[in-house]
Parts: sequence; C-alpha cells; structure tokens
Amino acid sequence: MNYRHIDHAGNFADIVKHLVLISILAQLKKKAKPFAVLDAFSGLGLYDLNSEAASKTLESDTGINKLLQATDPIPQL
Repeated sequence: MNYRHIDHAGNFADIVKHLVLISILAQLKKKAKPFAVLDAFSGLGLYDLNSEAASKTLESDTGINKLLQATDPIPQL
C-alpha cells in the first residue's frame, strides 16, 4: 500500500484527530506530574494544501477549509 498523507491532509479525520489530541493534552496538563509526548507518526508536519498533490483529492475542503470559511464561531469542546 502506498500512502501519501498529502492526499488526505486537512480532511475531516485530521480535524477530529487533532481535536482529540488537544483535548487529551489539555487534561494531562491539569495534573501536577510532568509528561512527555512523542509522535512517531507525524509525517512532514507541514503540508501545502494548495499544492498540485493536495488538489487531486480536495479532501481538505471537507475539513480544515470548511472550518476556516465558517462565519459562526466554532464551539468549544
């Protein structure tokens, strides 16, 4: 299987994944004990959603681009 994240970067699943991660980290920060985070599957870390590769699937249109174009405030989790 040949998986390239640029084909899926910014899609709805990315949004859900990052919201869950942020929520978990926020809860961990409430504890007095220190913690470390290691992301072994982070990919490139920065993707150009306007690139030719990302334009092939346009999956970001149903994810991050939809949020960026929202006129109503995004509710807190």
